[in-house]
Amino acid sequence: MASMEWDDFMQGVQVKTFVPAEPRRKVPLWLIRDALERVDRSDFAQVQAAHLMLVLLFTFARSESPVAKAYSGLEAFRAPQT
Repeated sequence: MASMEWDDFMQGVQVKTFVPAEPRRKVPLWLIRDALERVDRSDFAQVQAAHLMLVLLFTFARSESPVAKAYSGLEAFRAPQT
């Protein structure tokens, strides 16, 4: 309200990040494995990038994720029966 032409400004900086009809493609696991094998452990920046890749890999929200979706209820974690 205090800035002139605020609508024009917001249209200029708006970035479209999600389209419901367009699913994101999954990165093949072999590609991630190969990238992680090539990390130089003496280079802190590469180790940080590898850590970020692993965090993103294990916290993704896809329907086939083995991670429990809830603490309790239908989609809660259940230990395997032996």
